[in-house]
Formats: sequence, structure tokens, C-alpha cells
Amino acid sequence: MKKYLLIVCSVFLFACKANAADVTLFYMPTCPHCHHAMGFFEKEMKTTTVEKVDVSKGGKNAERFFAQLKKCNITSQGVPLMVIKGKCLQGFGSESGDKIKNMLK
Repeated sequence: MKKYLLIVCSVFLFACKANAADVTLFYMPTCPHCHHAMGFFEKEMKTTTVEKVDVSKGGKNAERFFAQLKKCNITSQGVPLMVIKGKCLQGFGSESGDKIKNMLK
């Protein structure tokens, strides 16, 4: 019985880990840099799971965004904000793609 329970728990934990997003992307629909970041993930990082969080809607999404800014010790409220393996990257520019690839290694 203990072995069966251990196997079931292991499978459950693996399934949860497999479904977890690799990247959380906080964005606003009107932000051009956010669209560049989304395009990067869609074109160059197709196997990367991205959770997109629209902060313009307020509510829980905005609460998560502000909590993440505080956790990252970032004072600017700019988007996009990407959380990759617990590390934060704010903004998206010409060098961001390489930074993201390195953070995902």
C-alpha cells in the first residue's frame, strides 16, 4: 500500500511540474514591448510554456504583478515583466532574447 501511494504521489507531482509555466509574462495589451516579448516566445521559444498575465484588467492580476515587483525589488511599474526560474527581467529590447535563453538553461 505504501509503494502504491508513493507512486501515485510521484506521478501527481511530476504532472504538476510538467504543467507549470516556464515563464510568467506580465503585460498590457497596449504595450509594444510586451508584444515583442510575446512574439519572441511564439517564434523562437515554441517549447517554452508562458503564462500571460494581463495587468491592465486590475484585480488579482494587478495584485500578482505588484507583489512580484516587490519580490524582485523593482520599483518601476513597467511591463513587460518576465519571471524566469524565480528571476525577473523587466522590459524587452535587442539583447533580451539572449538573456531569456540563458535564464532558461
